[in-house]
Amino acid sequence: MASSLSVDNSRLTEAGNITIVARMRRTKMVLLLLLAVVLLQIWFLIQRTHGQSSKQQDSASAPTVPRRQLYTVFSTECTPFNDWNSLVLVESHKRLQIPGPIIRLMSCDKEDYAVPRSSYAPYHVVRVPQFNPLNGDDFSPRNKGAGLKYWLLQSNSSLVPEPEDVIILADPDQIFISHLDLDEVRHGFGMASSYAMGPTFLRKYSKFCDGRCDRLSDADGWELSYGAPYILTTHDFRLLTPLWTELTEEFRRFQDKADWLTEMYSYVIASLRLNITHQRLPLMVSNAQDDGEPWRLLRWHTLSQPPASFLHYCQRYNLAGISWSKHDHHNFELKACDRRGGLFREPSTAEERQSAEAMRGRPLHKDWAKGQPTDRSSILEARQAWMFEKVVTFANEAFRGYYEEFC
Repeated sequence: MASSLSVDNSRLTEAGNITIVARMRRTKMVLLLLLAVVLLQIWFLIQRTHGQSSKQQDSASAPTVPRRQLYTVFSTECTPFNDWNSLVLVESHKRLQIPGPIIRLMSCDKEDYAVPRSSYAPYHVVRVPQFNPLNGDDFSPRNKGAGLKYWLLQSNSSLVPEPEDVIILADPDQIFISHLDLDEVRHGFGMASSYAMGPTFLRKYSKFCDGRCDRLSDADGWELSYGAPYILTTHDFRLLTPLWTELTEEFRRFQDKADWLTEMYSYVIASLRLNITHQRLPLMVSNAQDDGEPWRLLRWHTLSQPPASFLHYCQRYNLAGISWSKHDHHNFELKACDRRGGLFREPSTAEERQSAEAMRGRPLHKDWAKGQPTDRSSILEARQAWMFEKVVTFANEAFRGYYEEFC
């Protein structure tokens, strides 16, 4: 009996030992697995940290791409006429909060000429030489290309943009009426406003095209029928201005000097020869009679719709029996601080105001979808009123602001 119990106890002990060993083995395997997991996690952590460090080093060593800045530039002479032109354009830049500086390139040989004061920080007046007249030829638009060339290539001005920056080259008698999308502007590709010049000038000046004009169809010619505002990178304007100014003078010698669009023709052909493409867009309105201008994008009481971004007051406009043209006001002296007489004539009598009010909100183009009346005379009257109000009323607001601040 005792022997039997001894055997049983021995077997139980042996079984127990086997169980303990098995458990220890399992525990050891679990611990090894846990250790392997921990080591693997540590390895991944080291690799990730190393990767982030490498990316940071790569980022630090890679060249940074500077953010482009927009410059609005316009060319004038030093005259009272150009002074009030400048104030109106600058005020539109301010009202619409157009980004970047606005530069008046003033071609002037009068050292003591004082420009009207301004407290608008983005506005700068840069004096450049007077390039007009030249050899007895009085053609003030030559200052546009020549003044820009001097500023970009020869001056020591601290305001000169970087090559990647974008320049809007506007005319002084233009006003911002909306914002521009300039994301597509790059070296070799810019924008300009459509004009109704047509392709005739390309045939007229074909001898200056280096053979490029001969291969153009009339449809191609219309695509090249563009003008200010011109929008390019600084890099491209630096390339363009020497040939632009050279061709302007060659065209003046070659053809009738009475043609006021010479510098527009030379700009297009210079761009063609240098392979600088301009997207022709409906950027501006000027002529109430021209149905090809983007009247459908204009609004009476809100900002106009892009790409219509400029008003060009180069025509005569009428409202309530009042006729207005910029050329009636060449001697308008802003610096005289004439608070009472220093404004443009607006509707003032009850009858005039009633007539002007009746125009507001009237259609500026034929909208077939809305079934609006087909009376074109009514649409033309509305366009005249719109132009008058956007130019004359806005200019007077700018003048009042100037008198209030500086007079």
